[in-house]
Amino acid sequence: TNLDKTQEILLFTDILGGSPFSTAVELLSEKKLFEKTSIFNGMNAPMCLTAVLSKDSMNKQELEKIILDDGKEGISCYQNIIEENEEENL
Repeated sequence: TNLDKTQEILLFTDILGGSPFSTAVELLSEKKLFEKTSIFNGMNAPMCLTAVLSKDSMNKQELEKIILDDGKEGISCYQNIIEENEEENL
């Protein structure tokens, strides 16, 4: 695959140091693209959706922050959500 060397790259992996992460980092380094890459580990759907929907509307630092924030907000325990909603309704 030919990558456009003028654009920033967002890489989402499940586990830091896992096979997909290691392979991607190696390829990016070989192609001299590592410096243009933001790597996110522990990815989830909210992170990916935020990246896709926001990538063209903000700078790299803002995008990295909002991706991380939305990823953290996307993690919850279902039982805790029910309990929080019940407390709000009291």
